[in-house]
Amino acid sequence: MSPDLKCQGGQAAAALSSLASQPGAHGAVLWRNGDLIPWDDAKVHITAVGHASVSSVFEGIKAYRGDDGQLLAFRLREHMKRFANSMRICRLDIPYTVDQMRDAVGELLRANKVHADTYIRPWAFVGGLVREHLVKAGSSAEVVIDLWPFTSSLSDKVQCTACVSSWVRVSGNSMPPRIKAFANYHNGRLAVMEAKANGYDWPIFLNGQGQVT
Repeated sequence: MSPDLKCQGGQAAAALSSLASQPGAHGAVLWRNGDLIPWDDAKVHITAVGHASVSSVFEGIKAYRGDDGQLLAFRLREHMKRFANSMRICRLDIPYTVDQMRDAVGELLRANKVHADTYIRPWAFVGGLVREHLVKAGSSAEVVIDLWPFTSSLSDKVQCTACVSSWVRVSGNSMPPRIKAFANYHNGRLAVMEAKANGYDWPIFLNGQGQVT
């Protein structure tokens, strides 16, 4: 692991560790557009959900509690750089620098007194109401960073069954599959549902040329 952020907490028991066994566990606050706000106050109007979601992008970052009690966020700056690139490719306005968003993660972890294995999700979506069918290039984006506890399986010996999916991975000249856009994940969702319906754990994607991706 090559962490670039270490979050030292003064309390041995993390606020989130007690939530790990609870469905829907989350932190007390999240980061939204530069501010820490109570989780329950982070709301948008229902009519703002729809076409704006098509252009939304996100990242998935895991932080692990080390043997010395420190929380190690794995390749945090690299994840934030890809997050910024995803916004750029989707032609969303990027209101923060990579380092500002990286620092926001540390601020959020400290505010929630996190000291246990944690999943961190930064995501960006077009703010306000979108009445057009397509989100315009250069639209202003809201940036939210949320987190919740997860149980790491890095030390476990796990096995799974897999099948070759009948769904083909989206091609790079149709959609940008290498960015973490919510719209891209519908491709994977269809394949996972097919695999599970046929008694397998996970799908294996082929591309249009029949190569394993």
